[in-house]
Amino acid sequence: MASITVRISDELKKELQDSGINISEVTRKALKAEVKKIQEQRAREAAQELSKLLSEVPDEEIIKAIRETRDQR
Repeated sequence: MASITVRISDELKKELQDSGINISEVTRKALKAEVKKIQEQRAREAAQELSKLLSEVPDEEIIKAIRETRDQR
């Protein structure tokens, strides 16, 4: 497992400790949530781009491709 270093003020560290907050666990969860958020945003952007590209394809071409795929089965 990798480790990271985060610098926070002494005051914040004391408040976290006094509150019984597990700094490592909170940091892990926050980083995981941030990664998930970025991945979801990228997926939305990719879906929008794909939608834009597909909207330029005539319906007849899509129908033809679907039928050809069905016939290959």
